[in-house]
Amino acid sequence: MLFLTGLKTLLRTAVGGGASQRDLDVIVAAMRQRLLAGKTNQPPKLPRLSPQFLRKRLDALQLRKLRRTVDYVTEHLPFYQRTLGSAGISRDSIRSLADLRKLPFTERHHIESQASDFISRAPGMMASVILPSTGTSGRALDVFLTSQEFERFTSLQAIAGMVYNFLGPAHIVQVHLPADVSIAAKILTQAANKSGALTLPMGFVGDLDKSLDSLLEKRNVPGKFPQVSALFAAPGYLWALASRSLQRGLQSSDFGLKNISSGGAKVSRELRALVSKAWGVTLREGYSMAEMVSTGAYSCDVGNLHFLEYSGILEVLDPLTREPVKFGDVGVAVFTALYPDRELMPILRYWTRDLVRLIACPCGQITVAIEEVVGRTDHMVIVGGQNFYPQPIGDVLTAFAELVQPPRFHIHNEERTTMQHTVLEIECAAPLTEAARAQLLKKIQAALPFNHAVHIQLGVVQYEIHLVPPNSIAVPFRYKLQGPTPV
Repeated sequence: MLFLTGLKTLLRTAVGGGASQRDLDVIVAAMRQRLLAGKTNQPPKLPRLSPQFLRKRLDALQLRKLRRTVDYVTEHLPFYQRTLGSAGISRDSIRSLADLRKLPFTERHHIESQASDFISRAPGMMASVILPSTGTSGRALDVFLTSQEFERFTSLQAIAGMVYNFLGPAHIVQVHLPADVSIAAKILTQAANKSGALTLPMGFVGDLDKSLDSLLEKRNVPGKFPQVSALFAAPGYLWALASRSLQRGLQSSDFGLKNISSGGAKVSRELRALVSKAWGVTLREGYSMAEMVSTGAYSCDVGNLHFLEYSGILEVLDPLTREPVKFGDVGVAVFTALYPDRELMPILRYWTRDLVRLIACPCGQITVAIEEVVGRTDHMVIVGGQNFYPQPIGDVLTAFAELVQPPRFHIHNEERTTMQHTVLEIECAAPLTEAARAQLLKKIQAALPFNHAVHIQLGVVQYEIHLVPPNSIAVPFRYKLQGPTPV
């Protein structure tokens, strides 16, 4: 049953169709039963085919889906009815993947200001699940799924978890992501339930010792591993948790961790090394966003991020010219979420503002590999698991006459011995006395939006302010007094 249903689903996907939820339910149930019977769920062994042949087939699949997506959005999504219609673009305009460049970009401010126009009017489409973004630039984005999409995504996550052995009936999964605001937590928790895993939704627990004690606890649950076997957390929390584990003198052998995964912010090489030192486990990373929930990139065994090209298309473009960069150069990641993998809100050429670098990965997979997410074009900084942008910070700083105006400032994160520190440097207009400097720092600190960051409030991440002389910041954040200007 598993083989035949899996083969049918694979064939449907190979020709550009969507997986049947009934078939996915059969696959999840059969895989769960195999694990309960002491068997493994290995990825299917496909015929040995040349990478060139497989790449050609994948490109053909993307082209078919892209043509279907353009046809679908021009018929059912008001935003693309206007933008593509005014440009005279239709399905027939897309004859090769190179024709993707004919399509206009979709940017965050488009979705912020015209959110309802990105929701499909196709018969039967009904928004049932909301995925709020964590953005703080302007209004937060609300991205919607149908209940059918949510079930499909969680089933696919459950299948992946059981294939790669981080979900399943024997697992105890500890999740340090708040399910009310985290897309990853929503999908992961439901996927874990489908796989038969026991989930411990810890959220943002400020007491690191309490979180460690939960990882260390020996549980007497029939059929489960004795300790937590899988840990999911934002990078800032992982840094603090791993550091605290080493401070307590705990050894990796004290834990039962078999898989540690993170996402929602850049994962540094230093954090990977720290996690390996504390728990003896390789940190796995995921890279996606609410707007692109149906696609994204996931770590291979080498540690590079492979983009899921069967469900989306990734371009890497120059931030100024918006033309493709040379392979290996840094550029902006631009995502297209393809139909039918995304039905309610498929998005064309989404300008993420994330700077990435592609690499030829030695793992053998043919999909596009991202070596690392280098940074953000708009200098967004992630404090713990929350995003902070220059505009609201600059708005606060305009109230202080002692500072250079318009404000000149820079923010960066430093991963120190005990925890992550967010450092804000601000240029002063003139020298200050020690008393005046201390009073100004106190006022700025009270006014900054950082105070509302969950990790700051819990003491898992700390931030500090440095007042520096005029023109001492080489590359200050871009800030406009008139407010944010769409690109």
